[in-house]
Amino acid sequence: MTIPSNNPFMEFHKLVKKHPKRYSPEIRQYVEIQKTMLKLYDFHLDKGLHVIDWIEKFCIFPQGESAGQKVKLLLWQKWFICSIFCFWGTLSVMQFDLSGNPIGEAKKYLRIVNDILKVIATGNGKTTFMGLINTYLLYSKDFPAANIFIGSNAQKQSNLCYDATYEIIMKSKALKRYARLTRSSHEIRVPQNNSYLLSMSSDGKNFEGIIPVVIMIDEIHAMTTSQYADDLRKSVKRDDSFIFECTTMGTVRSGYLDQRLDYARSVLKGEIINHRFFPCIFAQENEDEVLKAYELGDTEVFLKSNPSFGYAVSGTLLLDKIKKMKEDPKERVTTLTKNFNIPQNSYACYFSESECRTKTFDEDIFKGAPVFMGLDMAYTRNPENDIACLSMGTFNPITEESYRKDFYFLPRYWDYQYRVESTDEIVTERRNMIKAKSKYDANILYDEVGERYGYQQYADKGHVVIVDEELVDMLASLYGEDVRNSIDCTGITQNLIMYYCAYLEKQYGFHLCKFGLDPNKATEVRSFVDANIKSQDGLPPALPFMMDRTKISNAIMAQEKDARKRGLVYCNNKLSELHFANATAKFKADGSVTLLNSETHRKDGVIAQLSSRSAYHVFTTNSKTGEQNKERLVKWWARKAKKKE
Repeated sequence: MTIPSNNPFMEFHKLVKKHPKRYSPEIRQYVEIQKTMLKLYDFHLDKGLHVIDWIEKFCIFPQGESAGQKVKLLLWQKWFICSIFCFWGTLSVMQFDLSGNPIGEAKKYLRIVNDILKVIATGNGKTTFMGLINTYLLYSKDFPAANIFIGSNAQKQSNLCYDATYEIIMKSKALKRYARLTRSSHEIRVPQNNSYLLSMSSDGKNFEGIIPVVIMIDEIHAMTTSQYADDLRKSVKRDDSFIFECTTMGTVRSGYLDQRLDYARSVLKGEIINHRFFPCIFAQENEDEVLKAYELGDTEVFLKSNPSFGYAVSGTLLLDKIKKMKEDPKERVTTLTKNFNIPQNSYACYFSESECRTKTFDEDIFKGAPVFMGLDMAYTRNPENDIACLSMGTFNPITEESYRKDFYFLPRYWDYQYRVESTDEIVTERRNMIKAKSKYDANILYDEVGERYGYQQYADKGHVVIVDEELVDMLASLYGEDVRNSIDCTGITQNLIMYYCAYLEKQYGFHLCKFGLDPNKATEVRSFVDANIKSQDGLPPALPFMMDRTKISNAIMAQEKDARKRGLVYCNNKLSELHFANATAKFKADGSVTLLNSETHRKDGVIAQLSSRSAYHVFTTNSKTGEQNKERLVKWWARKAKKKE
């Protein structure tokens, strides 16, 4: 549709086109989506301008250099407001009877955008801007009975947004006279509009029986799982609702923010069409971009993560932050996540955030391929144990790329034992391992009420193999009834690993070149491989790899880190990203490195992948057959590349 050009929405579009360097790829991608939305929906500019005018007329800055002055919104803020208030169209919505039972769908003319993810660097007025929108919604006659919930991981964080809204109202005589504010309980009521705001958190008070219309979830980067946000989202019932999620980047990998960013990327790439979702992501592209801008004095690029640059955000301050980061590496993680919106792992992690992430690939590449297995064996008899991981890898010596398919094994059950005091009897009770393990391990979803468990979700996506009766039946149908005597659904056995490797070989028809493993933990697997797998080079196919032998393991770790840094590693398993993020480095006096992880954080996938890479390294570099082996691999990959042409 045609809309006037003299408006903040189109002015922002023009600036993005004229100065693409100033805007993140995500903002540029979303502007292109908005161009499509303009053709599909009605665009009521007046609705956005009304919100802007109302805020600038009635609201006063509560803090900062402009404290006490009337609000003047920046262009990006006006574009943001227009993006959520101006698009309207006819949508199909579910209808319910008085008892809350669904009775079918109906057509309704609604505001299109209702689900907003805003990622923005600290100092850009994130909390104040949320407070301004809260204030408008509390008083707006266009949005009656607006019950607003402010939620976060911590009550203190939720209170910051509440306090911003409170101060905005208190500083305006026109607004204060209509409000009932109870700071001690963090509640605000505007009776004339029947609206209500309160702050709560996952670790503090929550309210039952009040159905929110607007949810503002702050600093979602700190949420290790989606449980709290999902619970809030499910409580929203009105068709004209708003869900705002606001945050900087953080250090929690595979947590709720990572899940939302994955979804946002799918929307921005056009893999998912959802015009009700607004991913507003202001972020630098990588650390190198920040350092290069610092060296060249090119501060304009900082607008990507700091759209209020030059106003609320000082260029001198950002340059000073970078200077301190270069001088003191301990400042690096905080500076990059908070000031430039670049996600990071913790300071102690051996692999950087970008090194943990890998590219996906077509798993048909394993068909007929030379394969290098890696195993980190664990028996997982109770929820506190490690997880067995088998990594199937193939390595291209021409491009130096590697492709990994990781299999994590968990038994369906575990035997819990306890003593009955009255009889002194030991009782064994069979319990759900998937549920218990999801509860015990860090950064894994555990929602008992909704019966949602992270490891089951990973299994549903093919990232975890659950050892249950169904799997045993499948393997028994392929390899005979003896399978049932050697596989246990209450733990992981070495026989299971051997049968599963045979199943993978049958599925992909690969050629096993080497099998990396710790012989102290997988003696049976080692013996079986050496006795039954045809050697490709006359040397034993099973290759010992032990992390405590740092002279060897550190060299393999360095190779893996370098390959990941250069973007040469492909892996389809999202759980592996979490395991790499969990690998904490401990540097010893002799210069060697040991990978550690806390009791509830797993790194089994790291060891399995390193075992696989070690197998490839020895196969192609050993003094007896390495040169010939590598030449054979080069020829195999060259033939494969030629077939593609």
